[in-house]
Amino acid sequence: MWKAIKIPLIVGGIFLVASPVLHILLGYAGGFLVYLSEQLTGVLLTWQLMLVFVILSLMAFFWAKTNLWISITSFLSTTFICNTVLFSSKEFRWVGWFYPDRYIIGSLISIIILGGLALWKRKRELTI
Repeated sequence: MWKAIKIPLIVGGIFLVASPVLHILLGYAGGFLVYLSEQLTGVLLTWQLMLVFVILSLMAFFWAKTNLWISITSFLSTTFICNTVLFSSKEFRWVGWFYPDRYIIGSLISIIILGGLALWKRKRELTI
């Protein structure tokens, strides 16, 4: 069981202890994606766009076979989950932009989601 959720736990743990500078950089990277999509479509989508990226990265995580791809998709999923929490907090008038608590909440959510997906994936592989 622990082998299946080892990588998501490590990635989520890194996000939990990472410095606020990393959080700011990842928040700005997500903001840049939102800015690009607004320039291309003319519609401002913040947390909705990040939610689409969360779903895509979770699908990629579920189908990843090697440890490298599991690590990459875990990082992307955690980043997009944290940015979804961050942008939805701005949209729904929660406190400020780059508070570390948004990334702590997002990291905990991603550990739960990725851990559950990893266990489900392992159970599915064992039954096939």
